[in-house]
Amino acid sequence: MRRCFAVVLAVSSSVSVLAGCAADATNDPTVSESELRASAQRLDRVTVAEIVAVDQEHMKTSLDACKARHPDIQRVTTGNLSRFTQSNGEHTSFHFRVERLLRELDQDSIAVSGILSKLEARSERVLGPMAGAGGILDYDAASRVRANQEELFDHHYAYSVAAERKALDRARNPRGVDLREIREQWRVLERATNLDSAWLNPVKMSGDPSTVDVKKALQIDYEASQSSWGTQAVEDFHQAGEGPEGSAAFEPIKTALGAASIKKRWYFSGGGERRGGAWSRNYLAVLDEHNQLWGFMMGYSE
Repeated sequence: MRRCFAVVLAVSSSVSVLAGCAADATNDPTVSESELRASAQRLDRVTVAEIVAVDQEHMKTSLDACKARHPDIQRVTTGNLSRFTQSNGEHTSFHFRVERLLRELDQDSIAVSGILSKLEARSERVLGPMAGAGGILDYDAASRVRANQEELFDHHYAYSVAAERKALDRARNPRGVDLREIREQWRVLERATNLDSAWLNPVKMSGDPSTVDVKKALQIDYEASQSSWGTQAVEDFHQAGEGPEGSAAFEPIKTALGAASIKKRWYFSGGGERRGGAWSRNYLAVLDEHNQLWGFMMGYSE
């Protein structure tokens, strides 16, 4: 059932008059660019080189842990790889990356001292062709190509970290709000739950965004509907079941989001009614004084 509304909402010093149906165009995955009111500039675009640099950090952490546990192993073979990488599942990704490397190089063994450089060369070789102008990798576009999916999955962690770093480097702090501090506060809450969660990287908007613009820019699931606005949106997200559920860890974030430099706030929620399956999503999106959209997601999926 579609729920229609007409709301007059004061946000900061401006008043927005909102009228419509909560489950119409904002939930339509086929909405065209011509229907959007404001364009979005992604601040998290990263190059293959930036992704590979983060991947090397991640792989080095795994390699160092393996070396510390097995200083006797100087060459990794198909026979001792499982023993070398075994660590309660911690280094599963590293294990499969090295296993694939051995297979592709058609070698019986690799010197431990050469693993990182060979993984780096392989990452550059497989990700390079997916890049566009300036070496930028459009992860979403690349992931729609079936042949790319396994390699992108291997590098998803590195891409996510690199993209977040780039977005926070390029974004401007609103008055009284430290984006990096809020990101770390959200990370604390994420680590304390078994729910799905995400930080929604800042996106620069060209003008005053509509609800459709917000959902498209932050890639909010099309089945999630706008539930509330303004400071009520922050409170509703905070109390959401299969969300923060009133966690005290969210309090400092809520306080920061009450700053006058945060112009607008939206809470979206929904479940998998159309596509089936047991899952839910709660999103909090905000627009700051620099016309940057950013936010949070928490939910559940089976």
